[in-house]
Amino acid sequence: MFFSIYELVILILYIGCTSTLSLRHKEKVNKLRRLYTELSEPLKRSVPEICADIGIGRTTFYDWKKKLDQYYPETIIEPEPGKTIFIPMKLDSKEPVNTYNNFIQIPSIEAYAKQCKLNRKNPALSHLFRICNAANKTPEEITVDLNAAKEAFMDFDDLYHKDDQTLTNERYRKSLRSFLQFSGINIPNKDPLIGGGSDSQGDYATVSLTPNQVQQVAGYVGDKLGEKYEDLFRIHHEIFPRPATLHSWIPTLDLKHVDVDGQSLTFGQSSVYESKQHKHYNKLILDPKALACLQKYVGKKIIDKPFREFITDYSKVLKDSYYSIGKIDQSQKYPKGTEGWLWQNKPIYSIRHSAAVQWINRTSFDVNLVATMGWEKPDTLTKYYARISTNNIMEKGICYYCSPPSVTGDMPVFCSAPHSLAYIHGMRRNNQ
Repeated sequence: MFFSIYELVILILYIGCTSTLSLRHKEKVNKLRRLYTELSEPLKRSVPEICADIGIGRTTFYDWKKKLDQYYPETIIEPEPGKTIFIPMKLDSKEPVNTYNNFIQIPSIEAYAKQCKLNRKNPALSHLFRICNAANKTPEEITVDLNAAKEAFMDFDDLYHKDDQTLTNERYRKSLRSFLQFSGINIPNKDPLIGGGSDSQGDYATVSLTPNQVQQVAGYVGDKLGEKYEDLFRIHHEIFPRPATLHSWIPTLDLKHVDVDGQSLTFGQSSVYESKQHKHYNKLILDPKALACLQKYVGKKIIDKPFREFITDYSKVLKDSYYSIGKIDQSQKYPKGTEGWLWQNKPIYSIRHSAAVQWINRTSFDVNLVATMGWEKPDTLTKYYARISTNNIMEKGICYYCSPPSVTGDMPVFCSAPHSLAYIHGMRRNNQ
């Protein structure tokens, strides 16, 4: 009885009213049946493990799970609250660092998680688990002193970089530093092994997409993940919030107007709260396509997926788009500190860099103005995001709207934001 209903559901979901299943659809039926079997029991494996075994992607996993929840709400077993499956780096580690669910029940970890919650801070317990699991040491053993912690981190790092030396361990370093500080251990900020610096510090201050490349990436993202993600990218490249902010943000929008050579042009203003800086920033939206996208989501979240799933999907499609437009070579591993490394390893973070360069170019390289939209001080902007170069010095005074060069390039610059807005709208002074 069950399987006849089950097959009917499959037909509804994938085939419509056709009576004959193609080979491709039979494979889908088989995979969905296996997923149903997996979800009808308490989870014993991580989502990536399940996906790899069945042969589906993470997006497909969650889409199918949602459909199964609708048809079989009494059968599908949801994970217990707080009981998340994370893949151990070593399968033979001792208890309680052998599994994530054992790890989070350790008293010191529970106390740390509680303290982080009180401070509205992400404890990143999965990162701590992987460090302890890889080193086969309990939290108490790695907090004996600083050397014990560093030895554990070295064991973890060896495993972490075993197959790919270009991976960044920044998140793990910072989560360990936070836990050590909670445990009363002081760590020098410039410690050579677990320092507090960012791996994103390097020659990244010229990382940017040209306007044409922005359109290419938007098109690629839309083709792969749909209209909502294309909208998200266009908005993201215009206002450059951090990923967690972008995910939780409920947009507001004020439409404003500015006169340029007798024409009234519309632009947008929104407000974004960056929890990392505990500060509200006003953002401007000049690009008409980004503005039209933003108008769809005023008063509601753009993305309603869990943050982890959103980050995975968005990061992958951005990286693939960079390969597609030739920004980076898929067959090449880029060394840390180079532009290619940032595109390849931090595809979402790269957008903040690119947007910063875009706004610098829109405002005649006025870093003080641009910094007011997202940075505590101009020095941070110019050091890490949009360095003023010798090319910029020679472009000072050039404006593609009112005073264009005889030979134009693919990265237009402007004397002011209003003239940038006019150019984006297709206006040219004196038909230049």
